[in-house]
Amino acid sequence: MTDGKTIGIILQSKAFFEKDRVVTVFTEAHGLIRVLVKGASSTSFRYGARLEPLTYVHLTLRKGKSFYYLSSVDILDAFSNLKKDYNRLQFAFYCCDVLKKLCVFEQTNMSLLTILLDTCKGLDSGHSYTTLHRSFCLNVLKSEGLIAMDRTSITEKEFEKLFVAYTGSPLVSPRFITAAKARLNPV
Repeated sequence: MTDGKTIGIILQSKAFFEKDRVVTVFTEAHGLIRVLVKGASSTSFRYGARLEPLTYVHLTLRKGKSFYYLSSVDILDAFSNLKKDYNRLQFAFYCCDVLKKLCVFEQTNMSLLTILLDTCKGLDSGHSYTTLHRSFCLNVLKSEGLIAMDRTSITEKEFEKLFVAYTGSPLVSPRFITAAKARLNPV
């Protein structure tokens, strides 16, 4: 096994057997990978919330036969403001879903990682998620060569149509809560 250091964004974390977790990470050095984290579901796990989805991390990994194994992890950005707002969180998970369906495992793609990181930073700093949504969709299609680089806008329906034709995987659009629905009506 070889050790390697990389940075990446955690897209998903799932329980694996009784005490372990499999974490899907989009990394700079390896692209989309799965990392087996031994003991991550136990109460005495030393890394705590460092392996939660939508966390930008610095990882030290060992390559095994089937998985990468985690040696250490440090948080670079937790995007805590993003995680406080339901609509922003929904959109961020939508972006993660797009990348999980779009990317091939262990194939690097710095442009897509940069697009995701920029989108998460924008969501975290309070930029309009509708503007970020359009920008994300447009930049993903440009990065994959599915539309011309000089194109300046795209509709959500166009994006979904091109995405499904390209990947064969349907997308579920984020479900946003409007201000009117979220407001509590006094009795």
